[in-house]
Amino acid sequence: MKKPLLLFSLLLSLAACNVVTNNTMYVYGDLNTSFTPQNGAGYQSLESRDFPHAGKDISSVYSKMYNESHRYCLPSIGEQKFLVIPVDFEDSVGSLQDLNDIRRVFFGQMQRNEMPSVAEYYDLSSYGRLQVKGKVASSYYRSKKTIQELSSISGSRKTKAALQEIYADALKWYDETHVDDPSASYACTYQGRTFVPVFFVYRAPYQVKEVSNRSSMFWAFTINDPAPISWVSLDMLRSDSGLDTHTCIHETGHLFGIPDYYDTQGQENLSSPLGRIDMMDCSLGDHNPFTKFMLGWVKPMIPTGEGEVTLRPFADTGDCLLIPSPSFNKSLYDQYLLLTYYTPGSVNYFDAILRDNDAFCMPNASGVLAYQVDARLGYFQTNNSIPRGFVEESTNIDGFSVFFYHDNSGGTLNEGRVKGDHLLQLIDGSSDSQDLIPNFVGSSEEKAEEGSTLRNVFFTKGMGMDEGDFRNFRFHPQSMSQNTETISYAWKVKDLSMARASVSFRKRLS
Repeated sequence: MKKPLLLFSLLLSLAACNVVTNNTMYVYGDLNTSFTPQNGAGYQSLESRDFPHAGKDISSVYSKMYNESHRYCLPSIGEQKFLVIPVDFEDSVGSLQDLNDIRRVFFGQMQRNEMPSVAEYYDLSSYGRLQVKGKVASSYYRSKKTIQELSSISGSRKTKAALQEIYADALKWYDETHVDDPSASYACTYQGRTFVPVFFVYRAPYQVKEVSNRSSMFWAFTINDPAPISWVSLDMLRSDSGLDTHTCIHETGHLFGIPDYYDTQGQENLSSPLGRIDMMDCSLGDHNPFTKFMLGWVKPMIPTGEGEVTLRPFADTGDCLLIPSPSFNKSLYDQYLLLTYYTPGSVNYFDAILRDNDAFCMPNASGVLAYQVDARLGYFQTNNSIPRGFVEESTNIDGFSVFFYHDNSGGTLNEGRVKGDHLLQLIDGSSDSQDLIPNFVGSSEEKAEEGSTLRNVFFTKGMGMDEGDFRNFRFHPQSMSQNTETISYAWKVKDLSMARASVSFRKRLS
């Protein structure tokens, strides 16, 4: 979770009793769960299939693979529900105004000059393939511990245990006080296991005693056992300008199993591999094409020979082109590039917020973005975050959990460049190098800001990755014994307009 730098002003209509009157629920369109094939000369839509493994089925549906890793997340297609339970304390009592604000943040119909609600954001970002629904409890769950007692809890294991205890007691309280709408109405069932996803909004500052501790109880975090459970401060839902939805949108992403893409180890002088311009990085912007591919919201096009594709604005259409590694196994869980066309003024309401702050900006410009993906799977001991090895076709994974081998933490600084095997990385279009620079921030210009360095990440007309470009680009070895591989297709941006980007591609000569 990260705070935004600038928010739009919010216009609220208040009645005499100080209750928000503009509390309209978000109106969904029709669910859109089908895909129109995008086939043409030299390319076709990628037909997803399960990861090839001789001994065990590994589902191409991300939520199923995630749930089999001894954690739980919500499916990302169709109508999905969760409970929102406000939490207050003896020394911090909730109000009716707070409840109305929480309802608007999660399920409201926001105005055009406001950030979208959680429901609105996921409807738009998924192209209508996901509808986030649910209910905000009609009253507050009163914490059995005081703010002072909870503020003394820190460390991931202790905070997880404390939230699990709150979760169990709060569900009991909810069923006792909401007998006409029990928590079972919001339950999700997976392979006989039923769980109730809950998003808690606690009425306490997120920086207790002016100490910012991201492993403390009073921060924003999500756990996925015994259910997807998020925990966010009410203060994070507000700014000086009005309601602020970005933190709740980010943490809701974790309910669907999306990982953080910033360096959660917090190492200094290293880059954020996505340049702070992604919802699961700096809590701003749209979700990237890998996330949407993972959640089943997009189906990339893939080259089959020499050709040219038209990419319409990604935030509006989900168009993306997958440039495979030579040994690509045709599943989500491998190595490849994903190309999308970014334009301002899309349905992504966060664009203008980013443009208004130079340190975190995708300005009023258009261009192709290229993401390097290494989504190969590893096998893990239960409750151990260190992988034992890569999952290959013949790997015996009985008794192990399976998940992405890499994440976006770590990396080392070498000769002024950050080197690391990341799950997902935004290619710096201006550098001609695969390796990022310290304090990397994605932009359409190049300049230094305090604590950050803006880099032009756009590929514009005439730019791409051809025989002489990005000479150091390599995918990571497919196994410990194999050599590295480069991209199998050279590509170049042939033309740009506000409506489309034309990208040509051909088999590489070397």
